[in-house]
Amino acid sequence: MITIEKECTNIYVINKSKFISFAYPVDCEEECKNLISLCKSKYKDATHVCYAYLLASPRVEKCSDDGEPSGTAGKPMLELIKKKKIQNILIIVVRYFGGKKLGAGGLIRAYTTSANLVLDNVINVETKSTQRFLTEVDLESRNKVLNYIKIKGGKLIKIEYGEKVKIIFELDEKETINFEYNIEKVGK
Repeated sequence: MITIEKECTNIYVINKSKFISFAYPVDCEEECKNLISLCKSKYKDATHVCYAYLLASPRVEKCSDDGEPSGTAGKPMLELIKKKKIQNILIIVVRYFGGKKLGAGGLIRAYTTSANLVLDNVINVETKSTQRFLTEVDLESRNKVLNYIKIKGGKLIKIEYGEKVKIIFELDEKETINFEYNIEKVGK
C-alpha cells in the first residue's frame, strides 16, 4: 500500500482565488473528521473547505464540495487520489474567493491542480498490510513461537503469561503461515 510520510501544504492562486491545500497521512475516519474540523475552525473566514479521503482498511472513500457546485471539488480530488494509488490519505483544500467566478470546468481544474501540487510535494512510502494473530502455547514452546515470528519478519504485540502463554503478533498479510501451533486471526 502506498501512503504519504507526513503532512504537506501548498498554495495555488488562480484569478485572484487562493487555494491552500493540505495532505495528511491518516489511519481512521475519526482522524479525518478531526482534521477537517480543525481546518474549518482555523480557516473559518474561507469561502469553502473541501476535502477528499481514502482509507484502506476498512475501505472508506469520502469527499465534500462544501458549497461549491456538485462534483467540482471533492470528487475530482478523490479521483486524483485513486489515480495516484495513494491510500490512508486526507486532502483538504481551503478556498478564498477572489471575486471572479471560475465556472464548473475551472473549479474542477483548480481543485485538481491544487491537490496535485500538494501531492507533488509529499514523500510517498510503501507500507505493508499486516494481519494480527493469536496463539496460546505451553511455556516450553514460547521461544519457538517467538523465533518463528522473528524469522517471518513479524512484530510481537503482546505476551500474557498464565496457564498457557498467550502471544499476539502481526505478520505481513501476504506471508504464508506454516505454523505447528493453533493460531487464529484477530482484529487489527
